[in-house]
Formats: sequence, C-alpha cells, structure tokens
Amino acid sequence: MGVTRERVRQLEAQALKKLRHPSRVAFFKELKK
Repeated sequence: MGVTRERVRQLEAQALKKLRHPSRVAFFKELKK
C-alpha cells in the first residue's frame, strides 16, 4: 500500500476520534492484522 506504519497510526487515531464505536474499533483491529 505504500503507507508507513506511523501514517496508518495517525489516520487510525483521527478516525477513532470521529468514530468511537465498538464496531469501528473492531474494524480497525482487523485491518492491522
């Protein structure tokens, strides 16, 4: 994907701030696998 881990962490942090839902958290955890 050409995206650095740090960038991914930043995007995830931004998304989690906007979308504080358990389903969203599970979705991001799945993406990190």
